[in-house]
Amino acid sequence: MQGPGAAITARRGFFAPTRLGARGMAMPRVTPTGIGGAQPRGVDLGLGKFALDQTQVAEHLGAVAWGNDVRGCATFGGKFWEELDGTSSSVFTKEQQDLLQRIFDPQLSDRRAEGDHFQPPDGEFGYMNRLRCLLGVEDEVRRRRKRLFLSRRFSTTDAGPLFPSWAAEVTSRSGEPKARDEPAGKLQARKDYLAE
Repeated sequence: MQGPGAAITARRGFFAPTRLGARGMAMPRVTPTGIGGAQPRGVDLGLGKFALDQTQVAEHLGAVAWGNDVRGCATFGGKFWEELDGTSSSVFTKEQQDLLQRIFDPQLSDRRAEGDHFQPPDGEFGYMNRLRCLLGVEDEVRRRRKRLFLSRRFSTTDAGPLFPSWAAEVTSRSGEPKARDEPAGKLQARKDYLAE
């Protein structure tokens, strides 16, 4: 095979193109192991290794982000919400409860509607730390939005990237983008309100 794909060798995890598409992109070949030789992943449903007469007790899984034992933290559905709201004795520390309340804020999250089907987030430390980081990023964006909104340079016609839905709304109502920096769109300082 001569051409751009000739230098690519086929080996496990990689595939050689069998032909090039209209734009010169390699078209993968389908193999018995999947598209382009990728191995299928997931649950092994083969029953050859499965035996009911050989039971195994799961080992202690260790500490999680809330509580010392996974078994003590297995709260689902309504029980999770009771513990989160503090209406029962909680397995959460104050810090953990604050974090989860911020994640599942009823004003922003509809997860309570899942009822008994709700599964709480993974309590593994790394995952919870990533959630903490995401909440920190959200807090920073919220602070930047407030700072911009209350500044003299804020314009309702050009709110900027911190307010993406505003730009789309202004454009869609009028049918065409408005001129930048219209005087009517800027905040005006009101000296009569400074005393309040």
